[in-house]
Amino acid sequence: IVEFRKLIKFGSNSHVISLPRTWLTKNKLEKGAVIFFHENGNNELILAPVEHSLKQDEKEIVIDATKKEMSTIKRELTSAYIKGYSVIKIIDSDLKKRAVEIRNELQNLMALEIMEQTQSSVTARVLLNMPDIDLLALLRRMDTTVRTMLTDLKDSLKDSSDSYSHLSYRDQDINRAYFVILRITNGGMEDSKLASALKLNAKDLFNFWSIAFYLENFGDEIKRIAELMSNTKLNKNTTESVLKFLVEIESAYLSVMKAYYTNDIDLALSYSDTRKKLFDKYKFYVEMNRQPDNLRVLSICERFNNMIEILNKISRRVYD
Repeated sequence: IVEFRKLIKFGSNSHVISLPRTWLTKNKLEKGAVIFFHENGNNELILAPVEHSLKQDEKEIVIDATKKEMSTIKRELTSAYIKGYSVIKIIDSDLKKRAVEIRNELQNLMALEIMEQTQSSVTARVLLNMPDIDLLALLRRMDTTVRTMLTDLKDSLKDSSDSYSHLSYRDQDINRAYFVILRITNGGMEDSKLASALKLNAKDLFNFWSIAFYLENFGDEIKRIAELMSNTKLNKNTTESVLKFLVEIESAYLSVMKAYYTNDIDLALSYSDTRKKLFDKYKFYVEMNRQPDNLRVLSICERFNNMIEILNKISRRVYD
């Protein structure tokens, strides 16, 4: 039934509209009740009682893992998680042999709990209430882990220890937070109710996604440097040079992240000069290590160059 209502002026800046009694009765709404509304993008307002407004639709997916490599299963699982599926069921005719590996992959995702396991399937449920998630807190968690990884890498350069294994674990922590941010930002882009509940617009969601993406990439570069170092015997002078370069990049990282958190445009812009100095140093080290037996040192330099460019992208999110 299509009904029409007239707008009634209310005060100096507002207008009101009456709601059908049948709808109020059906939803047990009385005077003083709170109504949730959001725009759906077509110049339409959607009204709903608050207790029903943020109810998330449960999406279920079945992943057939039979005869697939674990790397493929991992990608499909991560994709389902990011796309907002609430229930993920993995079936595998050879599950008995790979149950431990599959369970480990499931447990690598935040708030994903295994609910049931049979001889041929594992079912997990995502226990995240997305409107309650603090994206900034998750971003700071990623940032804190990156800072710890930088410190660990410096320490390993100072005492020649192998830091690759535990740096790899820290990188997994970054990935877990990153996938949650992807799940929420994707969901907010698709569902304006979720975006409204998070009190974020499309630009805010994109900003959180992009910074999380850059931090995840930055963490990957630290892990790759540690991996290269674990397979390379650096002489004392080279080690000291790499350590010195890392300290300068760490200083730039702290400055850029401070600019982001405080929205300090001048501080973000100042990274342009820092970037030029770091890039000049990168080119100098490349020229110094062009010998064929220094390929791993050159690879480490490339990782540093990638980190310099990632910081440039973060700084641009502040002033662009």
